[in-house]
Amino acid sequence: MKLRLEWLAGILAAIIVVLVAVLVVLWLTISGDDQDPSPITQPTLAPTEPPIIPTVFTPTATFTASPTAEPEPTATTQPTSTPIPTATLAPTASPTPTPEPTSTPEPIPTPTPIPTPQPTETPVPSPSPDPKSTPVVKDACLENASLAKDCETLLTLRDELAGDAALNWSDDRPISAWEGVELSDDGDLIASLTLDGRQLSGRIPASLANLIGLEVLSIENNALGGELPAELGDMDRLEVLRLDGNRLTGEIPQEYGKLPGLHTMLISGNDLAGCIAARLRKIAINDFEQSGLDFCEEEDDNSPELCSFGIAIPDPEADRALISDCAALLAMRDELGGTLRLNWSAFRPMDEWEGITISSEPRRVASLDLTQTDLDGVIPVSIGELEHLAELSLPENNLTGGLPSELSDLQNLRILNLAGNELTGEVPLEIGLLTELEQIHLQENQLSGELPTTIGDLISIRTLRLSNNQLSGMIPSTLGLNSTLERLHLDGNQFVGELPPNFGDLTNLQVLDLRANNLSGTIPTEFGNLANLTVAYLSGNAFVGCLPIGFETVETNDYEELKLEVCGPAPVVGEGPCTNGIAIPAEIYTPELADDCALLLELIDPLEAEDILDRPVDYSIENWSGVTIGGSPTRVTGLELSERGFQYEIPIEMGRLTGLTILRLDGNEFEGVIPVELAFLSSLEELQLQKNSLTGDVPPQFGNMRDLKVLDLSENELTGTIPPDLGGMISLETLILAENELSGEIPDTIGMLESLTTLNLMRNTLTGNIPATLGELSNLERLILSRNRLEGEIPEEIGNLTTLNEIDLSTNQIGGRIPSELGDLVNLEELRFNHNLLIGELPDTLRNLPNLRIFNVEFNDLGGLQPIPSWLGEITSLTSLVLNNNLFAGSIPPELGNLTELSELFLNFNFLRGCVPQLPKPLFHTDLPKLELPDCEGVEN
Repeated sequence: MKLRLEWLAGILAAIIVVLVAVLVVLWLTISGDDQDPSPITQPTLAPTEPPIIPTVFTPTATFTASPTAEPEPTATTQPTSTPIPTATLAPTASPTPTPEPTSTPEPIPTPTPIPTPQPTETPVPSPSPDPKSTPVVKDACLENASLAKDCETLLTLRDELAGDAALNWSDDRPISAWEGVELSDDGDLIASLTLDGRQLSGRIPASLANLIGLEVLSIENNALGGELPAELGDMDRLEVLRLDGNRLTGEIPQEYGKLPGLHTMLISGNDLAGCIAARLRKIAINDFEQSGLDFCEEEDDNSPELCSFGIAIPDPEADRALISDCAALLAMRDELGGTLRLNWSAFRPMDEWEGITISSEPRRVASLDLTQTDLDGVIPVSIGELEHLAELSLPENNLTGGLPSELSDLQNLRILNLAGNELTGEVPLEIGLLTELEQIHLQENQLSGELPTTIGDLISIRTLRLSNNQLSGMIPSTLGLNSTLERLHLDGNQFVGELPPNFGDLTNLQVLDLRANNLSGTIPTEFGNLANLTVAYLSGNAFVGCLPIGFETVETNDYEELKLEVCGPAPVVGEGPCTNGIAIPAEIYTPELADDCALLLELIDPLEAEDILDRPVDYSIENWSGVTIGGSPTRVTGLELSERGFQYEIPIEMGRLTGLTILRLDGNEFEGVIPVELAFLSSLEELQLQKNSLTGDVPPQFGNMRDLKVLDLSENELTGTIPPDLGGMISLETLILAENELSGEIPDTIGMLESLTTLNLMRNTLTGNIPATLGELSNLERLILSRNRLEGEIPEEIGNLTTLNEIDLSTNQIGGRIPSELGDLVNLEELRFNHNLLIGELPDTLRNLPNLRIFNVEFNDLGGLQPIPSWLGEITSLTSLVLNNNLFAGSIPPELGNLTELSELFLNFNFLRGCVPQLPKPLFHTDLPKLELPDCEGVEN
């Protein structure tokens, strides 16, 4: 037994020796393949190659190993087999150096070939790496794939930037451990490069611009030299640039002024020359003053696109509207010219611009005052872009050229002062559009031509100075409409003709200067009404007659040079038809009525009315044909001369019958233009000029007729557009411009006529959309816009017109759907939308129209291939239902048999089928037979 045990022990010991030898040989074979006599270097891995660990193998053969023992190696064996998933390296782990072997190992003879080890099917899972033992990835640029480009950039420029100094930027060190380098929050880019006081002595490489995420570049207090690279001006994210305390030379590149986010820039303590880009004025933190350099005067400092750069307007995001003002001023700077160049620049805050005042809320240019600044250019047309400008004062300069019509775009302008220049040309017609204008100073220029009648549209004007120009023609009587006027200076011009009598309506007038013109005739008696007048100069003209009673008492005047006596009271009885006691009996005599009487007699000749009117001199004016008198004082208040066969033009003298409330000249053969002088009839309530042959435009001055209730200009040959000024007729109830040749769009201002009950614009050539503002005409009863060229859709706001009883939009090019809001028109009786481009189904809200009698939508694309709505049978007031030439389909609803008042029904040219329902009575007008459908006999409704 003892021998057996010893034998077994010997066998076991032999087995153990063999196993040890096998393991030694296997280890030496593997380590011999991996080791190299030269110092061990870290193999370069592809950016995506994961770390690998050895796989455990099971030996498949028995072999005899050399008994010679090898020294235990100390270096970590590099695995060569199956990879495992990548483990994250600790970003701050320092690389562990690999010790070099002390001697070159002898190769171990292997008598038997070693079979290639086969890996097991399942790799051994790798434990989480220990930061202290994880192999170092020596290629620092692989720390983050998206960071590789920045990493490579810094490695490339390292020595050029460092010069004689040393930076620890290395490919075997993580970039997060590099000196002065900070990454962005997401770690994808280099955000900051701070190398202050590192004894750098190289140059600033241009390739720094490749660091697209760089926000901070701080390299102050080094010994860097050379010129600044212009490429740094392409770094859009750069916010901080500190270059002070170096040996930099040359000029600061102008490109640095384009850095949009730069707020800190330090450059002092260098040997820089030249000037600092003007755009860099915006830098909040700088040492430009210590650098001793001045700002450049750039050639493009008036480029309008620079207004949003952040200098002229420090907060362009908040003051977006001010950007357009800035651009407009820069565009006009050089046109204004001048021996002293204006300091307007995109690189200077607008608050410092000469002559500019900016309002506080909103921030817009409110005033432009360049008095006596030696301007010698022209007034640019771009001035009209300063839409919030309240004052434009450029007096006492050398400006030339004309007054641009674009001045009319300055709808907020209150003061226009261009006096004492060398302006030429005419006063533009568009001047009348400046309804906020309070002061006009155009004196001491070379303006010529006639003063436009639109001057009467300046409803807010208080001071009008046109002295010492070359204006000619008659003084427009429309000036008499400016009831706010306080100071009127027309002296030193070439005006001719008589003074307008309606100047007597300027009851606020304090100063009147008409000296040195070529005026003639008598001074109208109405001038005696100017109770507030304190200064009146009329000399240097050819006036005759006498001074009106009341006018002679003006405190400051030059009447002695006129050599005119004061007028006495007009006699009640005397020579002349209006003072003979017959035409105006003593019991109704007033001076105003005597003037009206004389004027009517003057009208007989231009009207050629001797054979048409009664002989007025033989009768009291109370009995004159078509004449009505009344009021206090007694005046001619009505002139009704309809269908009298008058020809020629309407006499402009009718504008002097300022007591008129009714003027009817319709149904005659008047031709020519409508006299603008009719706008002087400030008391007029009814003006009917329809059915004549009048041509030209609708006078925009009619918008000043505040008391007018009826304006009918239909059936003439008027052209042009509908003036937006008509929105000023605040009392208007009826506006009929039908059957003319008017074009353009319907002005939105029509919606301001709150009293309007009838709007008829049919049979013109109007275009554009129907204004939604018509929905504000809360009293409208009739809306007729048919037979024009209107387009767009029917505004849903029309549904607000609950007083409407007729709407006719037929024969236009209106599209879209019928708004469901029209179901609110509870008083509607007639609806005509035929011959348009309407689509879709009929809105069922129309069933709410209990008074609808006429419903005509033929020749559209209505229906949507759906049946005719059965709810039409609920509108029992219908007398006419016209649905032909649409897209209705299916059967005719039997509910139509409920329409007991129906006398007209048209359904043809749809996609109808079935039968024709029984109707309560025979129809006078229908196309039912053309449907070729059988009657629905016996079919219940």
